[in-house]
Amino acid sequence: MSEAQPLYEARIPIHPRSVKGRFRNLKTGILLLAYGVFFGLPWIRWEREYGPNQAVLFDIPAREFHIFDLVVYPQNIFWLAGFLVLAALLLFFVTGVAGRVFCGYFCFQTLWTDVFMWLERKIQGERPARLRLAKQPWNGEKFLKYGLTHLSWLLVAFSTGLGFVLYWGSAPTIVADFFTGQAVYAAYVTTGILTATTYTFAGLAREQVCTFMCPYARFQSVMFDRDTMIVSYDEARGE
Repeated sequence: MSEAQPLYEARIPIHPRSVKGRFRNLKTGILLLAYGVFFGLPWIRWEREYGPNQAVLFDIPAREFHIFDLVVYPQNIFWLAGFLVLAALLLFFVTGVAGRVFCGYFCFQTLWTDVFMWLERKIQGERPARLRLAKQPWNGEKFLKYGLTHLSWLLVAFSTGLGFVLYWGSAPTIVADFFTGQAVYAAYVTTGILTATTYTFAGLAREQVCTFMCPYARFQSVMFDRDTMIVSYDEARGE
C-alpha cells in the first residue's frame, strides 16, 4: 500500500540576492512612504473646534472616526462601501494594464516582508553568506546571527502592533500607559496578536502567505488579458 502524499509541500527557504535599479528604488520609496504614513499619522496633532486634537483617531466610545477635518459616524458606513468599490475597480484596472503591481509594491505582506528580509541581509550578510550560514552546524556565530535576526523581526512586529493601537486613542497617552502597565486590556491583547501574526507572516511564512492564504492571488488570473505586462517565460523566444 502506497504511503499517503502530504497535502502541502514543506517550505523551501528562499535566499534572494539584493538588487539595484530604478524599480528597486521605486519600491524603496513606496515602502518608506507607507511606513511613514502608518507610524506617523497617530502623532500628527490637529486642532479642532471640538473633540481630540489627533489628526487620525478612531474614537470607539464616542462613535466618531476623525480623519483630519472629516468626522465619520457609524451611519456613514456607506462611505466605506463606496471607497472599497472604487479601490477594487482601481485594482482591477491597474492589474489589467500593468500586471501584479499591487502585489509587488503596495501589499502589506510585501512591504513588511521586504523590511524583514532587509534586516536579515544586514545581520547575516548577502546571499552566499546566508547560504553558508544555513548549511553550517549550530555554533556561536549561527546562534548569534539567527538570534539577532529574530529579535529584530520581533521588534518590528511589536512596533507594528503598537502602532496600530495608537489609532484608537491619544497616541502619547497610550504609549505612556502601555509601558507603565496602565493601558486597557484590549491594547495589550491587540498588540500581542498583531506582533505574533506580523512576525509569523513576514518572518516565517513569507511567500507561503501569498501561495496558500491570499485570496487576491487566487482570482488574479481572471484580470489578465493578452496585452497585460507580466514576467513569464517566452516560448517563442526559445533558449
